[in-house]
Amino acid sequence: MKWFVVAVVLAVIPLLIVWTRAQPRLLPWVWGLVAFLPFVTDYLHLYFAVASWAGWPGHTKGVELTLIDFLVLMLFLSDRQPNRRFAFIWPMAAYAGVVLLSVMQSLQAQPVIFYFWQLLRMLLLAIAVARASQNPGVVPGILWGLAAGIFLEAAMTPLQHGSGDLQTTGTFVHQNLLGLMSNSIAMIFFAVFMAKPNLKCLAVVVAAALIAVLTASRATQGLFIAGISLILLAGLIRRFSMRTLTVILLCVVAAGMAAPLALSTLQQRFAHSDISGDYDERAAFIKAASHMIADYPMGVGSNYYVLIANTKGYNEAAEVAPVAGSLSAHVHNVYYLVTAETGYLGLAAFVWMLLAPLIRALRWGWPGGDIRNDLVLGLGVGLFLTICHSFFEWILVTFSAQYILFMSVGLVAGLTQSLAEEAAWARRPRPIAPVLAPA
Repeated sequence: MKWFVVAVVLAVIPLLIVWTRAQPRLLPWVWGLVAFLPFVTDYLHLYFAVASWAGWPGHTKGVELTLIDFLVLMLFLSDRQPNRRFAFIWPMAAYAGVVLLSVMQSLQAQPVIFYFWQLLRMLLLAIAVARASQNPGVVPGILWGLAAGIFLEAAMTPLQHGSGDLQTTGTFVHQNLLGLMSNSIAMIFFAVFMAKPNLKCLAVVVAAALIAVLTASRATQGLFIAGISLILLAGLIRRFSMRTLTVILLCVVAAGMAAPLALSTLQQRFAHSDISGDYDERAAFIKAASHMIADYPMGVGSNYYVLIANTKGYNEAAEVAPVAGSLSAHVHNVYYLVTAETGYLGLAAFVWMLLAPLIRALRWGWPGGDIRNDLVLGLGVGLFLTICHSFFEWILVTFSAQYILFMSVGLVAGLTQSLAEEAAWARRPRPIAPVLAPA
């Protein structure tokens, strides 16, 4: 049945390409759908695997394809924007290359190929978004697709909280995945709000704040406050005004009003914790990963951490709780995970892949003067929060988190490319008009 679906979708793609080229006004809507789908793809199971190892303990369980991938392929092929060099091709290619090379350390090639294939899908997404964002009408479509996802989560989390969930997950499998994605998106809209106040952007930020509170995640709540503070500080330095001071005052008041609810959710969470106060699971995972890295400085193979941690005795030696939920978990730090699986070379490539768009976003986002500068600044702060959150979670290697990450990377690449081209054009010397001699 799945092969029939694939055949139908592939047959329809040429028709969709013709349709979108004939109706370019529909592109923002299609891109909005692409931006919204990461919030429901796993929840509605809008994906299938060409090759699947359902019982595999690693983070990627097959050669997977989602509805997003088919739409991105169609949009990429129908895009008539002139070809430009993708700014982050080398960092992404380097990390994907190291992942593929880790097959030499792995027991079998297939699990490594599963994750390598996922990275190829994300590379296509980033390039497609970068090219599409050269079209000014597409960027609002992507942003409001992301906003629709935040509104969906903000509608679901209170219902889950009301039904007794101490840490709400929305449409995702874990509250920290929801928090990581929500925070990175909220920063985009808050940066735009600081530059050009409007109720729509403010509504997205308020919805994200509600999500952060109801996840009862210390990292999510703390990083949300940190991100808002960074953008406020940037606004104060770049454009000092009474309006900026007013926004800062309102944010302080809102934080004071939200603090009791945030503290209440954290208290309820820890009051119902069934893990002994003497057991630090994160520290146990870090200890197991550290021993693994010491024994395998070149890595054990991408997508292999859980298998090696259990079969080689690393979890047992680190005294990880001998329960299914703990033994099947990855180390709660994506940098330790990447190093354990792909070695120090993999860590270097992974960090390069994350820092390259962050540095470019901060470079082009700081000057101001154009709404795109503020948008890029918000993307940069969102990337910074994702990098920080990943010190406490491994989920950045999942496709749900990577769809938002690489969509942001594509937006940074495309918007900064436009800004750079316009700046270069403005610096070009203008020909001097000849002076006509009087008759």
